[in-house]
Amino acid sequence: MAGYPLNLESVPTVNPIGAPGNDYERIDARPEAFGGGIARALGGLGEGIEKVSNTGFQIAEQKKEMDDKTHAAELHSWGSDEWSKNSGQYLTLEGRAAVSGLAGYKQKNQEILDNMASQAGDPYTKQIIQQQSRRVMDSHNDMAARYAAGQEKVYQRKTAELNEASSGNQAVLFATNGETGLAKQFLFHADQEVRNQAELQGYEGKAIDQLVAQKRGGYVAQIVDGLTRKEGLGYGPKAALEFYQSEREKIDAGSATKIEAFLHADLTKIGAQKIGEDTWKRASEGLSSRIAGVRDDAATKLEEKGIPLNVTSGLRTPEHNAAVGGARGSQHLHGNAIDVSLTGLTPQQQQTVVSQFLSDPRTGGFGYYPRSNSIHVDVRQGGKAAWGTDYHGSSVGEGWPGWMTQQVRTWQGGGGATALPPGEGQTTAPPLTPASLSAEGAMPAVAAGPKSALPAAIPPTWEEKKAVALADAMSNPDLRDRPQMQAAVIANIHRMAEVEHAATIDQTAAQRAEEKAAKMASDSAEMEVLQDAYSPHPKISATQMLNDPKLSREAKDRLLKVYPAPENREKDLTTYGPGFFDAYKAIHAPVGDPSRITDPAKLYEMVGPHGSLTVAGVDKLVSEIYKPKNPETEAETTMKKQFLDNARREVSGEHGFAKLKDPKGDEIFLKFMGWFFPEYEKARKEGKSPGDLLDPNSKDYLGLPLETLKRPMSVWYSDIINDNPETMSGKPAAAAAPKFDPASVKSVSDLQSAYVAGQIDRATASQIAVERGWAARKPVAPPPTPQMQVPVSH
Repeated sequence: MAGYPLNLESVPTVNPIGAPGNDYERIDARPEAFGGGIARALGGLGEGIEKVSNTGFQIAEQKKEMDDKTHAAELHSWGSDEWSKNSGQYLTLEGRAAVSGLAGYKQKNQEILDNMASQAGDPYTKQIIQQQSRRVMDSHNDMAARYAAGQEKVYQRKTAELNEASSGNQAVLFATNGETGLAKQFLFHADQEVRNQAELQGYEGKAIDQLVAQKRGGYVAQIVDGLTRKEGLGYGPKAALEFYQSEREKIDAGSATKIEAFLHADLTKIGAQKIGEDTWKRASEGLSSRIAGVRDDAATKLEEKGIPLNVTSGLRTPEHNAAVGGARGSQHLHGNAIDVSLTGLTPQQQQTVVSQFLSDPRTGGFGYYPRSNSIHVDVRQGGKAAWGTDYHGSSVGEGWPGWMTQQVRTWQGGGGATALPPGEGQTTAPPLTPASLSAEGAMPAVAAGPKSALPAAIPPTWEEKKAVALADAMSNPDLRDRPQMQAAVIANIHRMAEVEHAATIDQTAAQRAEEKAAKMASDSAEMEVLQDAYSPHPKISATQMLNDPKLSREAKDRLLKVYPAPENREKDLTTYGPGFFDAYKAIHAPVGDPSRITDPAKLYEMVGPHGSLTVAGVDKLVSEIYKPKNPETEAETTMKKQFLDNARREVSGEHGFAKLKDPKGDEIFLKFMGWFFPEYEKARKEGKSPGDLLDPNSKDYLGLPLETLKRPMSVWYSDIINDNPETMSGKPAAAAAPKFDPASVKSVSDLQSAYVAGQIDRATASQIAVERGWAARKPVAPPPTPQMQVPVSH
């Protein structure tokens, strides 16, 4: 029984151990001691096994129940996530889309629940899914239904807002285009849409009426503003005021207050702006307010009938008036008259135009010129004057259509034509007889002639416009009793004057820049022509030069003097000319010096057979003019100028005998400059500084050749004597010392020093130099033999 759970071998059968004191007679004789315990133990074992079996079954059932609940929880968690995703997507829908998408949202939620049930696996799990997950799905569906209901209201409210805005904008559009009846209909539709919005938002009764009045007030304000700013029949401040008054009882108090403030203050501002602009326009045209009013009113009324108004003349300057044969006191000179062309109009349209001007009470003068088919209208006062071809009342009706003669006679009151001061109108033209008119009585056809070559009237400056406009505003009778309006008009005139002044400044600057660019282009082209003209084989003819658009008129005039070019072209291209150094100093003279040269045109004038500059000299000097001006270049120019001054004194009569002529020295100096400038520019390009080239202590000093160019003193003095024969005139020196001893002169240097010190005059110095052999006079050349002039036949 080793493998049995209870080991029975240990139970004693004889002499059981355990008797107290080994007293076997007193052995415990209870049943447990002799197998009763075993029996009872075996019985308890059976009961335990039965209990263990029942417990195991309970544990297994509990485990399965836990597994089912876990599976259900997993399915529930998955379903909740899917429902949340579906809800998130649905909540992105707005308005009508949310309403129409609700059924699809619920259908997808049900599909998620069915999918969960199909994965449950047993009835218990399905039961759990149906009980718990359905409640979650139902809550999602309820939330979506409430959201859809709210979006339905939002959709309806937005639809009402859009409809209201559309109707209101239509009302503003129709009103500002003169259709106030249609505008009121659209305002009514806008009111209805505002009510719909208010009801959807939960407003009731008077609150809705207040919202309707506020919205309508906003649209009425827009209409009033648009009508005020627009010009023409049915528009303007008066029309705006009438519309406002018709709507006053339908809008709220706040809107009414704003509109009335606009009509009181802003309307004054707008009116002042309009008057100011009209005044400035008349000042720009040079027309008086009376004739401008006559013209503008006529243009407006004729435009309504589809008839254009062609004004051909207004203000005239004295020069323009004289050119067209106008009188000294012409109304055009004062801006009180206009000329209107009738060419291109039908007979009926011509009658309408004439009738319009004659019916205006401001018209004081009327003339008709058959040859140009035009009329003259002015606003003179003191009577009604009319005239015809000879600018006198006696010619009224001559060459006129009958209807015009009748209209003018009626306009004058039947009292006959009033004599007109001579000169009111165009130049004199021969009269046309009535027979020249067509059967219909229309104006005679006038052939289009060449464009007039008469000078146009010079427009007034911005200062003149400002003065005229301010005077007009101050004398305007409509503004005398309205100081606020008058002040606003004057302020607008000042503003427009400032704007035009600024534009004039910009235009002047642009014009100057354009002129400068054209000048530089002309100078460049002129130099190219000069270089070509003095080249061995010129290619540019005089005709080509004259047709060059880049050359200015002045440049062409100068270039004509060099055609044909002189024969000694090589000299002109390799030397600078005797006037080069003087021109060089004039270019770099201080600002303000009257001898300063800044325009290449002055240099071009010095080129030619008898000029003091060659083409090469001008080319070099022009580059000096256009050289950039900055402190560095200015310093370099000063250094070069000083160097050349010293060089000239070294090789010419500028040294010592500064006032003597020394042509040979000047010639040597010109050759030196012809070498110096190219060498200087070459060295500068190689990176050498002005100091390296102009400092006598530098190894690169460009003045070294001067030592080889200097003449011996005897040769120099001999050249001076021969080139200055006037020194023998015996004119006494003003500062000669009274006790100078000629015997003290031992050398040319002594003679030179004595002359410079004023101890000896020029004639005496020359005589001493000749006597002592330091100088020699050249024989005087005999006069040329006269040549007989033989006439040459054609």
